[in-house]
Amino acid sequence: MNRLLLNVTPNFPYPRYPLSGVFLARQLRQLQGFGWDSVTVHPQALLSRQSLGTPRSEDLGFCRVYRPTYLWGGWKIPHLLPFDESWAFERALDRCVQRAVLPVRRPDIVVCNWFYPGGPGCIRLAESLGIPILLVARGDDVRRLGAMDRRHRQELVSVLMRTDAIVTNGRGLLEELRAASPELAARAESVDFGVDTDLFRPAATAERIAARQKLGLDPAGRTLLFAGRWEIAKGSRDILAVIERVLPDFPGWDLLVAGPVEDRESAENISRRFSGRFLGLVPQDELGAVYQAADLFLLLSHKEGQPNVVKEAMASGLAVLAYAVGGIPEIVDEGVNGLVVERLAVDAAANALRRLLASAELAQDLGRAARQKIESTYGHRRRMAAFAERLGTLVDQRGRASA
Repeated sequence: MNRLLLNVTPNFPYPRYPLSGVFLARQLRQLQGFGWDSVTVHPQALLSRQSLGTPRSEDLGFCRVYRPTYLWGGWKIPHLLPFDESWAFERALDRCVQRAVLPVRRPDIVVCNWFYPGGPGCIRLAESLGIPILLVARGDDVRRLGAMDRRHRQELVSVLMRTDAIVTNGRGLLEELRAASPELAARAESVDFGVDTDLFRPAATAERIAARQKLGLDPAGRTLLFAGRWEIAKGSRDILAVIERVLPDFPGWDLLVAGPVEDRESAENISRRFSGRFLGLVPQDELGAVYQAADLFLLLSHKEGQPNVVKEAMASGLAVLAYAVGGIPEIVDEGVNGLVVERLAVDAAANALRRLLASAELAQDLGRAARQKIESTYGHRRRMAAFAERLGTLVDQRGRASA
């Protein structure tokens, strides 16, 4: 019988925002093949839009998801409430576990995604059940910790130090955690979560033509791709500045954006001047074909952890041009399987893009090497097998300590 993982997260797929937490859901599905079942508790603030119309529970096939609501007015009016969001999150989590999870099956481990608001409640829950807990640090999570005032950060860290293990998605994020809290970083380790190399793979000629036709693109055209939230922090204005410098000299190239649009001004500018196409949210089972329709991948994000979109693009055989932020230099080896330039160096990014557009051979060589790097280093089966083994070790260690 598989062991049971209790997954707690404020970010998971649901009807209103189907791409929220989709990578985490994919990991849970993959863990089934390595001896782990899962149940997810996804508490949602009663006063947030996310809670409207969502079911209290649903069966996704690979795990059951519970979505308890809790009262929270938001960061702008905390003085009106007798508790903070972490307190409310914990109460919703505890009620859901006691009433819905434990009557069915006792979990073997708690995995908490994000330090706050879920960390303290997850730790106390695991302690009450006598089972281990693993905290997964996310990029925005670590940055929020670093932005807290000293007193609140110390209070939170003192609780988080009681966890059995902490992992970050890549070494870049581990360094960010070290800057925010050396104590937590000393207990953390870097775990590189993999990419599905079956879903994201290079396209044969016929597949590329079919993918471009489905998107309404010229089958013989050339396309730059950006995947993610189109916003200033993700480099929307940087991309605009780069293509303004480069694309006029390379007719036939356009820009394709897969993801929600926040920076509408730059999106309208690109649509009008450079035949830009904005697809909005793309379901995961359709995203592989979007990569197959493209020729190059561009990510000029100002800050990142270890972005899944870069690994997906590389797995799809695309040359990647990116800023050297977060864990990107871990994934992309400059000049070997992609091009990396200094953060916010728009001129350098423009020169690098010009090199790629001027030499199809260079782009193809980098794309082939990118696929090889992902297959040898970031294949999801290898990564999930290692993560599953790490979970099992924590459970076994707790069992030996209790014996």
